[in-house]
Amino acid sequence: LTRSPLAPEVPTVAETLPGFEVSTWYGVLAPAGTPDAIIQRLNSEIIKAARLPEMRKKLEEQGVELLLSTPQAFGELLKSETIKWAEVIRVTGVKAD
Repeated sequence: LTRSPLAPEVPTVAETLPGFEVSTWYGVLAPAGTPDAIIQRLNSEIIKAARLPEMRKKLEEQGVELLLSTPQAFGELLKSETIKWAEVIRVTGVKAD
């Protein structure tokens, strides 16, 4: 993981605790069964909007590191995050209130 461009002098948690990795991400989901052509079009339009200079500027001002991907790559991220956090829940026994 890399240091935030907003505070490059502040070390990442992983620099202090090797192996620590937690990130926040946002994504757009569609109902199961949505035709692939619609998924691809949505992805294309979202990427186009995210690349607009005014959008990039707003996101960067908030410290957002924009990582655009494919629907397939996002699906893989969802799978890996589900596995990772399920294990954290299992090991810690954390419960929702």
